[in-house]
Amino acid sequence: MVSLFKKEFLNKFINFLKSNLLIKKLAKYLYAKFIIRPRLVKQLYFENIVSKKVPYKGKKILVPLIETTHPSTNHILIIAKALQIRGALVKVLVCDEFLAGCEIKSFKNKTEKDNCWECRLNRNLILPLYGLDIIKLSDFVSDKEFLNFQRKSFEYLKDNSEININGINLSSSVDDSIMRYYFGKIPKEKNQIQKIKKNHILTALMTTSIAKKIDQEWSPDMVINNMSAYSAWEGFSKYFILNGNRFHAINMTPYDFYKISLDWYDLFISNRRFKKYFKYRDYLKLSNNENKLLDSFLEGRFKGKSMIFKTYGYFEDRPLDNIIKQLNFKKNKKNVFLFSNLYYDVGCAMYGRLYDNVIDWVINTVDILKESRDINLYIKPHPAEIYDSQSALKGIKDVVQEKFPQLFSNILFIDPELKIKSYDLFPLIDLGVIYSGTLGLEMLLEGVPVVCTGKVPYSDFDFLAEPNTESDYADYLNFKKCPPIPKYELLRTYAYFYFIRTRIPWNLTSRVFGERFRGFTFKNLDEMKVGANVQLDHLCKCIMEFDETVPEAWPEI
Repeated sequence: MVSLFKKEFLNKFINFLKSNLLIKKLAKYLYAKFIIRPRLVKQLYFENIVSKKVPYKGKKILVPLIETTHPSTNHILIIAKALQIRGALVKVLVCDEFLAGCEIKSFKNKTEKDNCWECRLNRNLILPLYGLDIIKLSDFVSDKEFLNFQRKSFEYLKDNSEININGINLSSSVDDSIMRYYFGKIPKEKNQIQKIKKNHILTALMTTSIAKKIDQEWSPDMVINNMSAYSAWEGFSKYFILNGNRFHAINMTPYDFYKISLDWYDLFISNRRFKKYFKYRDYLKLSNNENKLLDSFLEGRFKGKSMIFKTYGYFEDRPLDNIIKQLNFKKNKKNVFLFSNLYYDVGCAMYGRLYDNVIDWVINTVDILKESRDINLYIKPHPAEIYDSQSALKGIKDVVQEKFPQLFSNILFIDPELKIKSYDLFPLIDLGVIYSGTLGLEMLLEGVPVVCTGKVPYSDFDFLAEPNTESDYADYLNFKKCPPIPKYELLRTYAYFYFIRTRIPWNLTSRVFGERFRGFTFKNLDEMKVGANVQLDHLCKCIMEFDETVPEAWPEI
């Protein structure tokens, strides 16, 4: 009894420590001050003379980092350092508590008095150690200009009009930022979101203007970052893509915790990277070893063994008979399965095609099938709505039930709490429906016909149906039209490209995705010089000489 009491008291004490904001701040300060900073002091120096190999001497690199709390902050900074070692001039742009609207500020921490403290901590303790030129947002906006941006943001808010500056439409970035702020649970009363929207309009206008001003004053040859969406960053990515295609995004990937992704937005909405890689490999079909690598990857996904699934506890194993019973599945009907995106997630609006956003797509799909007697529609929300560290306050099920308070008998939800793997549902699917993402590719590999309403990189190969009108979409949903049957060999080659080759090896930290930064794997900067790390050399070449390189042709070690 005493032991049980002690255990309960200990659990309560631990939960108190985890929830106490002051203690959390103290822990982060001590970790940065006495663990990370001393390690970086040792690692970010040269033991020998700096290498004379400087292939990018005089090239100018802009890093619009803005905030410094993102898990990829140090990954981006060390890449910037590698480019500096190779001769580039690097400027890192940070927010000096200048932006009213940013990704850090949200409905979840709105009562906190100082949302900027962690950025400030990293900006003061960590950033100077990299020896990069740090510039601030506030240096590029005068008091007069700030007042003008405030006036414009009020006008856009009042008129509820498209937000444009320098030929760039920023409305989607503002909408994404509002959705992110509320984690999906946007208040019905518009007056409640007016201040938040105004703040993000102001942020979008200023950051896009700063992008142009920096270009006019300094003219960077390349812009690299881990963020390219939301109001604080989309102005930079769009501006430098439109003006010379000078932007590269470097991101972690949930498919492999030890690799990175280059220009994910390009991979998600275009097939040009695949065509370039396919030409590089001389249009050859997969070798036996490549087939084994792909099969091993897919087996891990289908069996729920991928690290992303284990980390967040998305799924549980269960036999098909159990799933059929749990879903009250009807074999005598046609069964359409819709797999929803995390609709408030980064840059979701850029995948729109037939529909502008995920919510419109889901609502319209329900509207098309709501009175069908022969077709069931199963809607499977993204599991991250519940199990991700940034879980939703309002899920896609709530959105649908608001629109249709009395749900129809043939519209069914597969709640994330059931922990059913999407892959275990494949044998039950007569038609899979997606907005965007790679689940469509995985269904195709298992012989499931797919309809896609957004942008996916595996389009234009006749792998799946891509209706251009709502009428065509309805015909596919009602089985009046059939999706194409893909050429299986080409499909597998694409899958190998996407799942295996687009994940570029990373060896500068112990891992990339989900890592609490503990310093780097190298001893000192001598190991960052040209020729010392062939995979780093390849990444730098991809960034600086993109047109002449094939990112997916990374060297194997």
